[in-house]
This record gives sequence, structure tokens and C-alpha cells, in this order.
Amino acid sequence: MSDQKNDFLETLKKDMDSSDDNDTLEDMGGDVEYLDVESVEHVHVDQEYYQEELYNGKSSGILHFKNGDTFKGWFSPDYQQRIGVLTRWSHYGLKTSGQWLGGLMDGLMVMENEFGGYEEANFSSGRRHGPSRAFGPCPQRSDNLWQVSFYHHGKLRGQYWRGCLGGGYLTGVAGNQSNDVSGDNVAFIFSNLSDAVCGKFLKGKLVTGENNKLASVEIVDGIAIPQFCKTTDTSVATRDISTAETISRTPLIGDGLEHSRVEVKQSGVGETAGEGLFSKVMFRSGDLVSMLNGTRVIPSLDEEWSDYKVHFNTDFDIDIPDDMRRLDQYCSTLAHKANHSFSPNTTWGRMDHPKFGLIVTLIAKEQIQPGDEVTVNYNYHQAVAPAWYKECLQNHKQQMKKKAIGC
Repeated sequence: MSDQKNDFLETLKKDMDSSDDNDTLEDMGGDVEYLDVESVEHVHVDQEYYQEELYNGKSSGILHFKNGDTFKGWFSPDYQQRIGVLTRWSHYGLKTSGQWLGGLMDGLMVMENEFGGYEEANFSSGRRHGPSRAFGPCPQRSDNLWQVSFYHHGKLRGQYWRGCLGGGYLTGVAGNQSNDVSGDNVAFIFSNLSDAVCGKFLKGKLVTGENNKLASVEIVDGIAIPQFCKTTDTSVATRDISTAETISRTPLIGDGLEHSRVEVKQSGVGETAGEGLFSKVMFRSGDLVSMLNGTRVIPSLDEEWSDYKVHFNTDFDIDIPDDMRRLDQYCSTLAHKANHSFSPNTTWGRMDHPKFGLIVTLIAKEQIQPGDEVTVNYNYHQAVAPAWYKECLQNHKQQMKKKAIGC
């Protein structure tokens, strides 16, 4: 299902069609796409499908609609039967490829999204009906699969999967009429595909849950069905999003998953470094090592300097306030204890955490052994960097120069 080059959706669709319960059109309530044709260009367009009968009674060309959208392909005299590509210039120029019957999408459709990816979904009379999967813009990335699900005349059915920022997945069994990720038995599976938070979610957001382990996965009709087992961690997880004033409602309760993998000890980076972050387990390249939750500060040119502030996006920076930097003040997450290095073993990342929401992460750049100190490049801008950073950069350049000349 995650292979972007396979034709698995076609196979699943055929299996589903053979067991359809034949709902009527009235029950489905499909709506016709009213796209008024303003003008037509009759030009040759190559045929996409091998079945010649699909093109009988149709001519090729470009349809120009009154809202600015265009369609290039083959169409019937009334334009309601079409095969080709609809370009929605009214919506970022995104393309939808496939067939339209009676003005409605029908069969396998490929729809671009505004993030640079696309969705493949089967339709019947204008509604999703059958398997659907969506991909992001980066085919080479392991987390490029964004969504896998089945629909029955527009409604989610059975097990579904939704990708999350940072590589995690939300999964559950469809049980409501709104097609959102809600229910009492939803799971957030972390990017290591081992740890999970299982419990009640509302529209994709954690309400209350407990830490579990992924025990097994069974493939049923092309969809992965996970089974979970409990851990020794019996704490209850709830949504705890920081604000500009409050870092956490429970600042001294550490994240169990993170605390089992890293710890804080005296740093070996330098005499003035103070505490540092150390690995308790082996990490492979790409693994989530640590997390940085903090207060959310709106970026501003006039804001005070903070060594602990990390840019997340144009909406907010994440910072650790002065009165929250010691472990006896705040230890829910630990990445703020990672020291700087120009030859770090981690890099910055981002994730949508079930408890903390959008946060910064440290991702392993290479294999990290138990006991190794975790470091990251702070990437300060030279114009505003503190003196210690500039001195560190100068020393690093000198060391690189010596290596280059073989000293």
C-alpha cells in the first residue's frame, strides 16, 4: 500500500466491487459537478487508456470553464462524460486526473494537493468509494505515505491511517459519521513504529490515553491492523499545549518514552558547558532522540536574546524561560540540555506530538551508542550570536584548517 509505483488500489477495488451491497443512487446522494463550459478548443489529445470503447462518441480538446478551470482530454457532446485532466486554476492550479461519468468523478482518480503530493482514490458517482491513499512531496522519504483508508460511498469504513508531522501515524477503526479521526480506541504510533499512545482522540487530538507498545501487525485486505500491549508505564497522558506564559501544566512529569532513552549528566563538551544530554540506548540514523517543548513566542526583531530559543516556523519560536532551565524546574522534555557542536550527532526536526503538539525534536544523524553525549548545531546567526558561540566557531575553523593541511 505504501509503494507509490504499484497498482494495489486497482486490485483492492475489484475485490470490493465483488462484495458491494449495491446501495442506490438515492441513498448515496451524489451531487453533480456544475462546471459551466465557456469555450472549447478542438485539438488532438493522446488516449490515456487502452480500452478503445471508452473513447467512443467522444472528441478530444480543451474545455475552458467560466470559473477559469480547464479540462484537457476526451469528452462527450454534453461534456458530462470526460476522460483526462482537470486543472483547477481557481485552486492553485492543482490537477485531477481520471474519468467523469454524468459530470461526477468515477473510478480511480489521482488528485494533486497543495503540499506537493497527491491522493489516489476510487470514486463512485462523485464520492470516494473504495481504497484511498495519499502521498507527500518526497517519494524517497520513509514517511511519505500520509494516509491510507477505505471509503464506502463517501464514509470512512474499517481501519484507517493518517500520517503526522515527524513520521508518526494515527490509526483506528472508523466509527463516526464525520470522517474525522475521533474515537475511544485511536492510537498514535511514534516514528519508531514501536511506541504508541492509545486512548481517546477528538479530531486527531489526544484527549486521554496511555503508553503502549506495538505488539503485532496483521495485513487484512491490504490494510495493516495493529495490536498493542501495555507497558510498565501506567501514567495517563493528556493534551498539554504550552502557551507564551505556561510551558506545561505538569513541568516535573517527564515524558516516559524520552526519559527511557536519554538522561542528563555533566557534559564533556567543555569546562563551562555544565550539564549535557546523554544516550541511554543505541540510536540509528534517523531515529527520534529527544524533544524540545517550551513556551511559544511570536518571532520578533525586538525580542530579547535567549540561548534556548529555537525557531519552529513563522508563527512561533520555542523557548525555555529563565525559571524553567533546571531539571528541578522543568523536565517534561530534555532536548534543551543538548549542548552545541559544529560536528553534532543529531540534527533539528519537528513533530506533532500527541501530548505537546507541535514541538522541535533532535534526530540522529548517525549511529549513537549508549553513553554518548548528544549534541546539535545551534545554528545561530553570526550577527546576533553570543560571544561563546563565535569563539567556538573560530576554534572549529582552525581545527578544520589543520585537518585540511594534514597537521
